[in-house]
Amino acid sequence: KKVKIYIEYINNKYDLAFPMRIDGFHPPAEHPPPGIGVVRRGETVPRHDAATTWGPYEFLRPAQIEAIRARAPIAYLPWGALEWHGLHNPVGLDGLKARGLCDALARETGGVVLPPVYVATETIKPFKGFPHSLEHPPGTVRSLCREFLDQLAEERFQVIVVVAGHFASSHVRALREATDSFAAAHPA
Repeated sequence: KKVKIYIEYINNKYDLAFPMRIDGFHPPAEHPPPGIGVVRRGETVPRHDAATTWGPYEFLRPAQIEAIRARAPIAYLPWGALEWHGLHNPVGLDGLKARGLCDALARETGGVVLPPVYVATETIKPFKGFPHSLEHPPGTVRSLCREFLDQLAEERFQVIVVVAGHFASSHVRALREATDSFAAAHPA
């Protein structure tokens, strides 16, 4: 199988702005994307729209995924950490940034955007006074990333873009090792 793999990192120096209110996080106005409708009790579900060129994987029906993949066989995989980012930010900020970038890219290119993966290494957890952070070994990150890549290739996506919102060196190294291993096994 020929699969192109890309990995991008978001350096925290360039945090994206997300609309926030005192009572919590509110997604950008354009999310959910066209083709997603709101039904009873505020539940969000996809509407069938033959013109849909991209969408959040978890909201799409099988026929929509197949139609999108036929037009643009691209899967975006946002990756973040759950860690302290101050009193003013959500603990999932890294994944939210990555998801925002993936959504913007998919709107331009087509494809599907998977939910953020919140499994990271080298978080702020080891430092005292920073609660609400989860830490995973580099091997877990590497293994999980490779598993996602293998399964997305099995689903016949030809381009897989991993966007990392958490930029710690050992985390980036674990993702890079997984993507390099995958690329070696699936030369483009």
